[in-house]
Amino acid sequence: MASGPLPHHLAINNTSATDGGQSFAGINLGGTLNFAPSESTSNLNDLLQKTLPISVDAPFSTRKREHEPTCLAGTRTDLLHAIYNWVDGETSQSIFWLSGLAGTGKSTIAQTVAATYSAKKALGASFFFSRGGGDVRHAEKFVTTVAFQLANIIPGLKRKICDAISERSDIATQSLRDQWQDLVLVPLSNLDDRDCRSRYALVIDALDECEDQNDIQIILQLLAEVRSLKVVQLRVLLTSRPEVPIRYGFNQIHKDEHQDFVLHGIEPSIVDRDISIFLRNKLGLIRRKYQLQADWSEESAITFLVRSSDGLFIWAATACRFIEQGGQLAQGRLSLLLHEASRTIEPAHKLDEIYTTVLTNSIRGEYDKEETLRLRELFRQVVGPIIISPEPLSVLNLVRLLGKDVKTLNRTLSNLHSVLDVPEAESSTVRLLHPSFRDFLLNRKRCSNFQFYIDDKLVHHTDDYHNVENFLRKHFLHWLEALALLGRVSDAVVMVHMLDSGFLDEQKGDVQQLKSLYDKLKSTFQSSVTPKIERSSEEHKMAAESSLQALIHDATRFVLNFRPVLEIAPLQIYSAGLIFSPNTSIIRRNFSDKVPTSISCVSEVSENWSSHLQTLKGHSGPVSAVSFSPDGKTLASASYDETVKLWEAGSGKPLQTLKGHSGRVSAVAFSPDGKTLASASYDARVKLWDPGSGKPLQTLKGHSSPVSAVSFSPDGKTLASASHDARVKLWDAGSGKPLQTLKGHSGSVRAMAFSPDGKTLASVSDDAKAVTFFPDGKMLTSDPDDATVKLWDVGSGKLLQTLVTNSSMHFSLWFTDDGSCLQADRGLFRIGPSCGLAPTRSCSPQSIYVEEQWVLYNGERVLWLPSEYRSDKVAVHGNMVGFGYSSGRVLIMKFAV
Repeated sequence: MASGPLPHHLAINNTSATDGGQSFAGINLGGTLNFAPSESTSNLNDLLQKTLPISVDAPFSTRKREHEPTCLAGTRTDLLHAIYNWVDGETSQSIFWLSGLAGTGKSTIAQTVAATYSAKKALGASFFFSRGGGDVRHAEKFVTTVAFQLANIIPGLKRKICDAISERSDIATQSLRDQWQDLVLVPLSNLDDRDCRSRYALVIDALDECEDQNDIQIILQLLAEVRSLKVVQLRVLLTSRPEVPIRYGFNQIHKDEHQDFVLHGIEPSIVDRDISIFLRNKLGLIRRKYQLQADWSEESAITFLVRSSDGLFIWAATACRFIEQGGQLAQGRLSLLLHEASRTIEPAHKLDEIYTTVLTNSIRGEYDKEETLRLRELFRQVVGPIIISPEPLSVLNLVRLLGKDVKTLNRTLSNLHSVLDVPEAESSTVRLLHPSFRDFLLNRKRCSNFQFYIDDKLVHHTDDYHNVENFLRKHFLHWLEALALLGRVSDAVVMVHMLDSGFLDEQKGDVQQLKSLYDKLKSTFQSSVTPKIERSSEEHKMAAESSLQALIHDATRFVLNFRPVLEIAPLQIYSAGLIFSPNTSIIRRNFSDKVPTSISCVSEVSENWSSHLQTLKGHSGPVSAVSFSPDGKTLASASYDETVKLWEAGSGKPLQTLKGHSGRVSAVAFSPDGKTLASASYDARVKLWDPGSGKPLQTLKGHSSPVSAVSFSPDGKTLASASHDARVKLWDAGSGKPLQTLKGHSGSVRAMAFSPDGKTLASVSDDAKAVTFFPDGKMLTSDPDDATVKLWDVGSGKLLQTLVTNSSMHFSLWFTDDGSCLQADRGLFRIGPSCGLAPTRSCSPQSIYVEEQWVLYNGERVLWLPSEYRSDKVAVHGNMVGFGYSSGRVLIMKFAV
């Protein structure tokens, strides 16, 4: 065989192939040409799989959705034709919003569209949300899952996405906006139009079932951005119920950018025709399956069922499953439905009626009151966790959770196949066939038969909670490991936080069950932690609660402390996690037998957990400023890397990365209502942002040198900016229009402050870093570089007092409410009678502050800061302190004061 490079194109027996990665494997003389995968392609696949966490149950073709129906031939023809024309045609509307009430067939249409375009190699990606579906109940893996699918269908995109990952290896841990920008928009924008087809469908189903309403808003904003794509266009089919968050989200998108279709607004005669086709098909299958007589379902019966469905496909589907479950008695079940449907019922209650019929028929026979109560309790115990659990449960999961035997569970589930997908394999998950069944069972007004109503507040009050009692002490690390392997460490952080605080937001749907779990843990844990000596009942209760609280707190610290390694190497919790936990850690002691014998620690580890909760990493340059929002829920950090980052103060979750400056960002400030964020930069510009969406609102130009500070007036209507050009500028915060330019300084202006009434603005330059007004606006204080703080009379300009301090590093100043003390981020000062104030016996500030190497509260030292944790970029809000470091780290500390 001649030597030399392989050809770039080969054709054998009408079979052709290109060289790909130049790796020729061999030829089958029967006509097949085989190439080994190129090394570069293999590397790209490995990088995607290792870097992008995906939700395996999200795509339309996943194993768990294998039996999901598509539209029958002859049904939904007009609507499907309209969707296909929209995807394939030329239009400026990049989103098709298909909304409809529960049971109107949205998911079936989405499944059909996804299957159609997948067959044509024109489906970019699909994501089917589900409230009871693990990773598909939230948006944590939404962007990465979509990006992964796009990379494997659009030629050339895989390399573009891998290039983005190479530049930012932690992209999967960043905000949804950053992920969308780096993994989807930019790679698609950089494609060559010669490499791929011009248009792909993107199918997003049941967005309303995403559990976080804020994420729903973000996803809608992200999807709207696909309109900007030129080379490869994405057509987004999105289905949902017409819930308020989604309707609000679409109101924020220009009406020319999306097409809306209300499914339950279709002409009733068209829907009835489609349902009749569906019923004839399904009843025909049942007849053949059980060899029933040809006339067992007369045309009049089908007509009656169509009328009873009232346009709800889920009613028709549930009815057919109910009839089929009757087997040879299917005729009797059909008759039962016809009898029940003969009653006059409001259309809105039709779905409730079919569910009640199914459940009533699931418990047959005559039972006395005690037996009925036992059956009701068994139904609640078995079905309750299935519909409420945030994670899908299998029969084996239920066995371990409830302490029931498999036969009992299977007996209870055997008559519920009309509403539940109960797989034969006991290790497979039991799923709802439609989310409306959950809504029905949890609504006391809809589920009129109290025998089946499920109170989610009481679901977890079962008689047998042995596994829950021992959960933290025996299974905590295994639980952590499982969540980490699934890429859901953030869920562990949230759950242990909820247990540790003992306070749950009552507006969330699953709160009461978690509160019940917390209470149950306290009661069941008591017997295992109380010494076997005689004590009063009150002493027993106090001891149990104290021990449980310590255990939960220790578990919380363990998760937060080892979160970084959990996210990249879950099994390290058994080595690094246990070895480097403090000596007093309860988790360390309980799982000491899990420490690998091949590893030992020769140095003494710390005796107790450190005070900091977690360190937030994200900036690639030094942090220049940090600031809390007025409600304390968000921390903004500015950096030399020309970005501003927003963090969720409670969990440390990155919310947004604000990009747009071309120089280092020197300062950030929230407006008094928290709805606007201002950032100042060395690019001589000030930018205004919407902290909720991350979108830029205004760019304020006018300074000729770096901008060093920004400040809002108390009413939020005016923004002041200070610059190295010795100027202070006032701007209209709403419109961004310049109002005034204040001149008078001869050097760089370093800081500013509005008086409490907003009528006066003070600014300091060169040798001062901070300035603030007395609460009544009559006095002013400034902080020069000479380790002093000076107090001035605003009216006369007279120096009233000079306070000597041991630090020249004050970056913020504020008075206590009564004006008796001046607090700084690095000290506390008492104001003497020379200022005209009455002497005070003590000074009791009601907030935390930092003084040199200490964090203080009420003037008392509460925490010493090691040298690596000291910073001059400090923000304080309530019991939280935020630090920014030259390394680019951001640290949030929370104190129980």
